[in-house]
Amino acid sequence: MAVVSQDIASGVTEVLTPFAHAILGMPVAVNDWIVFPASYGGTSVAMYALDTHSKQIHQLTRPPGNDEAATVDTA
Repeated sequence: MAVVSQDIASGVTEVLTPFAHAILGMPVAVNDWIVFPASYGGTSVAMYALDTHSKQIHQLTRPPGNDEAATVDTA
């Protein structure tokens, strides 16, 4: 799954996150960020934020019982 943006008028699409074997939940746009739940790094879900300018993904929360942040490859 991946987060993708599509211009409705032109139909042009832009892939915003890398395609991954992870479950991504419903994204929400907040100013220059897209916030979404995902299961990067395992089966537990955490919240992530995508900076729409730099295209960097930041982990906002940790899954319950997990003390380590997941690594998200944005290359």
